[in-house]
Amino acid sequence: MPILKTISRQLIKITEFGIWKPLLNRDFRLLWFSETLSFLGDRIHFIAIIWLTYEVFESGFAMATVLAVSSIPRSVFMLVGGAISDWWSPKKIALYSNLIRAVLLVVFIILINTEVVSLGMLYVFAVIFGFIGAFSYPAFMSLIPMTTNRKNLEAANGLMQGSSRFCGMVGPAIAGLIVATFGASVAFSIDAATFAIGAAALSLIRVRHQDTECTNQDEVRTVRAVFRDIRTGILFVWRDPFLRAVLLVVFVLNFSMSGPFIIGLATLSNTVFDSGALNFGILLAAYSGSGLAGMFIAGSAKRFKTRSIILFAVPAIVGLGMISLGLNHDVVFFLLVIAIMGIVMAYGNVVVFAWIQRVVPSDIIGRVMSLIMVASVGLEPVSYAIAGMFVDQHVELVFIVSGAMIASIAVILLANGTIMSLYKAEQEVTFDASD
Repeated sequence: MPILKTISRQLIKITEFGIWKPLLNRDFRLLWFSETLSFLGDRIHFIAIIWLTYEVFESGFAMATVLAVSSIPRSVFMLVGGAISDWWSPKKIALYSNLIRAVLLVVFIILINTEVVSLGMLYVFAVIFGFIGAFSYPAFMSLIPMTTNRKNLEAANGLMQGSSRFCGMVGPAIAGLIVATFGASVAFSIDAATFAIGAAALSLIRVRHQDTECTNQDEVRTVRAVFRDIRTGILFVWRDPFLRAVLLVVFVLNFSMSGPFIIGLATLSNTVFDSGALNFGILLAAYSGSGLAGMFIAGSAKRFKTRSIILFAVPAIVGLGMISLGLNHDVVFFLLVIAIMGIVMAYGNVVVFAWIQRVVPSDIIGRVMSLIMVASVGLEPVSYAIAGMFVDQHVELVFIVSGAMIASIAVILLANGTIMSLYKAEQEVTFDASD
């Protein structure tokens, strides 16, 4: 895609921001283009499947169960997907995942147009898509360090996560417009096209490392070997002080924040703020927009080498932010605090993910990233359920307890010496400028 390379050169020349540098690399451009299309397709799919389910069955319970059925296999099989992406070609996994989803969507569209739609059929498709997602995500994360220079990993992750955030902002609006104007089948057709074009782009990528696909018959993985690989990945993370701390912070952050933040904001918008849904949308847009800013800063700034400070600062700032949201209900104050939280979370994500991709061996990176992803989303449904039980009567307390849980992780890591020992270890390391 020469046009993307030309645009990237001009952006670097005009803005002098390094976040565009990875796009000068042909293979990363293809990966970024493919995944951006996949991000957009996922958002369109999400809105279209919700609308189709409600339109056909007129049941909120049906909508909830279809979404739940999709999330369960993704969480359950994510570690398996990470293990397989470490010994088989991550490029092929990502490519086949997109192709299979495109073909399935064509079949789905045919069934919709022939009015052969049942709740059971939706469950089957939801399970398959969730299962495929468990394999595509670790493969995609493994491809980033294979298609860009190691010194540009922060910028590469900033671009990828920025694309995801941007598609999360505009994708639902586009999908809603398409479904309302042309119907769900047209939205699914566009969804299928994004996966097909993304697969074509992936097929052109040349990864720096040779595929680790097994060629010796004795090396073909059995189920027992896959679980042994998963165990190896878990032990690798647990034995590394920084990775172990990252896993703990990610787990507590997402479990403590997912439900209270979304459901709490929706409740406050309906009960405290005057504009209801309008304020809710503005607050979420502020969080997403500030997240884009955080990713842009992380991708453009000079590499931040003191990871221990980030590991302490992110839960400390986010935790205090959640507590303050429970104590002050001024809309302007909410916007300011949410913007700060969005910047800090996004900056931390980019820097930490880039460091992991830089130092973790390529033959285990898929398992490490999948383990972090499981910690990130595995208990989201539980977080939503628990928050939903208390927000109607104690919404302020939900924010305060959530923030206290998050901030306590920063205090624990500082009190038990983890932060200080990591900081001292970082001061002893000589960083290679060419890294």
